[in-house]
This record gives sequence, structure tokens and C-alpha cells, in this order.
Amino acid sequence: GSPDARSPLTATDEELLAKFDTGMCIGEAETATPDRPNIPISLTAEQLTHHVLRASTTGSGKTTAMVNDGLSAYEELDGPIFIFDKKGGSMATEYKRAHFRRFGDLDDIVHLPVPGPNGELPAFPFFDIRPQLAAGVSRETAVQEKVDRYNELLTYVLGEEQHNQAFVAQEILSNLIVALFDPVYGKDAYGISELLDTAKRMQEAVPEMQRVQKTGTKIRANKYLPEVVDKDLKKALERHLSSDPRRFATSIDAVMNRITKLRERDFIWRMLNFVPEWDNAIDSYADDQMLFDLDVLLASTKVALIDTGDLRPASSNVFTVLMLDYLWSWVRLRERWNRGVPAPDEGYCVNLIIDEAAPIMQASLVRDEMIPDAREFALAFELIVHFPEQVKRDALDTRAYKEILRNINTKLIGKLAIDDELATTLFHEELDAIELSNRIASLPRGEWLAQLPDTGFMTDTPE
Repeated sequence: GSPDARSPLTATDEELLAKFDTGMCIGEAETATPDRPNIPISLTAEQLTHHVLRASTTGSGKTTAMVNDGLSAYEELDGPIFIFDKKGGSMATEYKRAHFRRFGDLDDIVHLPVPGPNGELPAFPFFDIRPQLAAGVSRETAVQEKVDRYNELLTYVLGEEQHNQAFVAQEILSNLIVALFDPVYGKDAYGISELLDTAKRMQEAVPEMQRVQKTGTKIRANKYLPEVVDKDLKKALERHLSSDPRRFATSIDAVMNRITKLRERDFIWRMLNFVPEWDNAIDSYADDQMLFDLDVLLASTKVALIDTGDLRPASSNVFTVLMLDYLWSWVRLRERWNRGVPAPDEGYCVNLIIDEAAPIMQASLVRDEMIPDAREFALAFELIVHFPEQVKRDALDTRAYKEILRNINTKLIGKLAIDDELATTLFHEELDAIELSNRIASLPRGEWLAQLPDTGFMTDTPE
């Protein structure tokens, strides 16, 4: 018959589980008989880059698991650990106490409350292509990536439906971002206020467009548009000033909204305005400035505790997505620079432990790029959610949700109600989906059903 509610799903294959003896310890497996000790289960850096999902209801021990995972990763693996906590509880304090008890100091701890006691923020640039140019990325590619990233950020903030409603506004905004990066008349880095000023200047063309429509004269486009050397870009911008004034007024209003929407969150606006000094002599950011230096952090074994609990949930999510964007840029640049970055098979990975992760997985950057491609750059996600369907419920379609589940090889499921898609990925030969759901719903606090990665080509997946 089927296993009862409190028994292990199968007789424990101790020989197979004994292979999980290296890396970050994620818990202990019950043995086949009560008189034998449980088996610690650890994941190597290479296995972690195929990602971990922890899903369980409130009070199931997720915070304790986050702390334990961070401590174990610090002790056993090479590379930095980023722990994102947005509940504003005691996690950071608990981690620091546990770290000190275990290792005797806090030298490798970087605690980042966001915002800080005096409103300070981690400073990292957004509209800045200087590192990409220094790494040999073509200007066109670097600029296009900034356009794409800003549009992705807007989609995340506004919602996909609202963002896609005003196609002309999106086109104008993208062209203005490109224009400000013009190789002759533009800059390699600028703040979002400069983008806003450029859009305002273009908006000022509306009254003259109305007069031109009546008189049949030609509009003075150069008065309202940024100067560029790209003739096609120049024609594209001028074409908008030759369109119907009322339609253009509606479009440019939508452009302004797409910029000023971010101003509603003061700290995000300040971050997008940050332009650090660049040292051309060393092709890097200058020293002695308030810059969140990921290049240094990625080469370390530090633990960064990123506490966004004082922010509203939506603002916390936007900050986390911005920081992940910055991190994604730097891990790819380090690979391009070929600085001899260790590989996962050498025990190195960048651990990203993210609590309340369901809204973060909505971001196209995370779900479409970082999660599928992370292993190429030694990134390891541990995504912690109340229940997996939260990801689908919060504006993701079923296809995207299934794709995320397929890209996560280790699933640790505590007491919760599971959905059909998760039940399908948590296959088990002795239980159907209903029995599996009942088994998970009966789990006591601190116990997890685990689906582990395979241990090599053509080997079994432990359950």
C-alpha cells in the first residue's frame, strides 16, 4: 500500500544519499530504521547552480533554514553569499549571532539595511556603459542592453499590460536613452534626471507643433531634440515631431509617466541618478567613493545580509531586482575579463538566498535569464516562498511557472498545499498527486520533503 502520512516516502537508500557529503548542508535525511543516525545532505557548488526551491507555510522554519544554509555555505564553499530578507524581522541578527558563535568573528559579514539609519543606500549605477566598454563590449550592444533593462524594469513596476499599452511612448523613450549615449554628443554614463530633462525638452515642442499644423511651416526640431550622429536615430526622433500634435502630446505624456513613475519611490530615483567617477587610467571606477563594489565582493567569501524590511513590499522588490541586475552585469563582465574566476567544480559559487522570492521571479531578468543561464556564471539561487503557486498567481502564466520549476533541480517542500504543476515535477512512483499532496500537508514543522539533484549522468534522482 501507500506510505502513511508520517512515514518516509520510501526506504532510505543510504548508499545513494551518502554521496551528498560535500558542500552546503540543507538538512538531514531520515534513515531506514530509527536506531540509525540521520544522514546529513549537502549540495556541491555545481549542484547549487541548478538552484534550490524552499516552499512552506509561515512558521515552518524557513528563517532557521536560511541561517543554517548561509552558515554551511560560508564554511564549506568558496565565493560570496547574498541573503535577501524583506520581512524586517530578526533574521540578520540571528545570522550574525550564529556566525559569531560558530566562527568567532564577524569580519566577513556585510550588513546592509536598506535604507540605512540616515537614509543611505547601496550605491550602484544604472545608465552606465563604461564597464562594458572597458571589457570590450561593443557600444551598440552595451547601449541596447541598457534600453532593454530599463524597459524590463518599467514592465516590472507598471505591469506588463500597462507597459505594453503605449507602444509609441516606449519607442520614444528607448530612442532618448540611446541618444543620451551618443558617442559624440552624449555620455558614457548619466543619471535618470538627465533623461527626464531630455523628455521635458521634447515635450515643449507640442505648442510649436500645433502652430506648424495651422501655418504649414517647418518645426525647429533641433530646438527640442538631443543632438546625435546616427542619421536613422535622428530621423526617428524628428518623425515624432512631424506627427499629429494631439497624438504626440499623449505619447510624450506617457513617456514622462514612464520616467516619473520611478520618482514615486525616492530611494529608487536616487539610485538611478548615481553616476560614480571613472578612472580612465585603470579602466575602472575610481577608489574612495561611496560605491557598492561588487567586483571586490564577488572575489571574496563574505556574507552580505541585505535587509529591506523597512521598505514597503513593492519597493523592496524593485530594489532587489535592481541589485540582481547589477550583480548579473558584473558576473558576466568578470567572465568576459577572464580574470581566472574559479568554477563551480572547484567549489566556487555566488549564493543568492532570497526570502519571499515569488514576486522576484516575476521579473523577466530573473525568470528568463538569470535562473536558466546562472550556472554558466556560477550563480546559485535558493528561492524561498510561502507556496510555489504564489509565483504563478502573481501575474505569471502557467508556461513560465512550469519553466521555472523545470530549471530548479532541488525542491524542499514543507507543509503546504501544492498545485498540479509542482505535483508533476515532484514525481513519485508510489504516490499519485492527491496522495503526495496529502503527505506534504501532513508534514510537521521543521520537516521537508526533498527532491534532490541526480549525482551524475544516468543516475537516479533521490527523493
